[in-house]
Amino acid sequence: DNTIVTDFTADGSRVLLSEQSAGGRPGYDIYIRPTSGGPATLLGEGLAMSISPTGARVAAVVIGTESAIDIIPTGPGTKRRLTRPGFNFQNAFFLGSDERLLVLATEASSERRLYTMNTESQEAPVPISPPGPWLEAWPRSDGEGALTRKPNGEIWHFAGRSGAEGKLVATLPAGHSLVRPITATSAFVLRRGTRPGEVLRL
Repeated sequence: DNTIVTDFTADGSRVLLSEQSAGGRPGYDIYIRPTSGGPATLLGEGLAMSISPTGARVAAVVIGTESAIDIIPTGPGTKRRLTRPGFNFQNAFFLGSDERLLVLATEASSERRLYTMNTESQEAPVPISPPGPWLEAWPRSDGEGALTRKPNGEIWHFAGRSGAEGKLVATLPAGHSLVRPITATSAFVLRRGTRPGEVLRL
């Protein structure tokens, strides 16, 4: 009764689902399911976030006392857990490849910040934004950067590398938030709480 669609494979053949109520465990459950209507496959426990570009992996945020990101295979393979002392992860999205993540996280008691992470190592996350009150962050489909939003409606673009300056690209009216897909030239915006719903192209 609280199943949330979080991502699709690039070819649209499968959908990633986060089951967050009676149908899942306290730490939530992750399912992948064919869009043709076939049965869902349980992949593991956690908050499902993103499917990798090849469809071979899923990124999930671990719900519990330890803040971590799980990289879970959609077929044969072994789950990999990414941790970092002092970090609290809010989300994790594949950024252009199966080996690179965009994450929104806090370090110690600082404000949120955008980072990139390597899924194949325990290297320190690389910051690509300054600390700030970022509400959501979505990767560009080409892996070359990300958009993020502030409470005042400002939308900022950050390149996917350390040291690059951010760029203010737009300011949204109250009640609007960013959604995917995001390309090098456009994004989509959802006006929440309206009937009928409204999606705008930015």
